[in-house]
Amino acid sequence: MTTTDIVNATVTVLLAGGPPTLPDAQRIVTVSGGTDRVKLRFGGGYEHFVDSGESADDLRVFQWCDRTAIAE
Repeated sequence: MTTTDIVNATVTVLLAGGPPTLPDAQRIVTVSGGTDRVKLRFGGGYEHFVDSGESADDLRVFQWCDRTAIAE
């Protein structure tokens, strides 16, 4: 597999941490294979997650790291 193939591939990841009100259904997302950060719009802002380097149930785990407001 070439680097291009890896970047163009998609993977399903698990979003860990963050607001306890974030529904489980929104914690499993599909991202580009080369992604190391995920930004998820939720509750009037964005939740930010980074690749933790760990996995759970064959999913890469992205750990919550920050929240930002939506710019107006």
